[in-house]
Amino acid sequence: MKKDINFLPKLEKAIQDKYGSNAIRNYKDLPEDFKNSLAAEIQDFEYKIEQKKMQKPSKHFDGFFIIGSLIKENNSERVCKVCDSFSFDISDEIYFHRFDCYQKCYIQFVEDREERWMSGWRPNKEKNIHES
Repeated sequence: MKKDINFLPKLEKAIQDKYGSNAIRNYKDLPEDFKNSLAAEIQDFEYKIEQKKMQKPSKHFDGFFIIGSLIKENNSERVCKVCDSFSFDISDEIYFHRFDCYQKCYIQFVEDREERWMSGWRPNKEKNIHES
């Protein structure tokens, strides 16, 4: 098969006719400030791609969509600060991330008292808190 030496010029001409002369401009011919802004955009885009790769995957649970950054993977941090219980239940992740306690402790101690909880109040651990 014989190569057509005019293939590239014909291709450039077809691209120029279809998309305009800016579509075939040489990068070296662009102004320096435009090159710098383009390089900054490329660097920002690559950074965002790297950040996206490092994100934890999100999970679906019982009709809820839980963002991966809210899910703690370190099991030593999965002990409830109130009742010292340990949970792998994904529904507890939301409460644990925000209040450092699981759902049952949230319902008993935090619900409708969030300002008090956020100011640092915690129930007394000496008495059995889930006994009723």
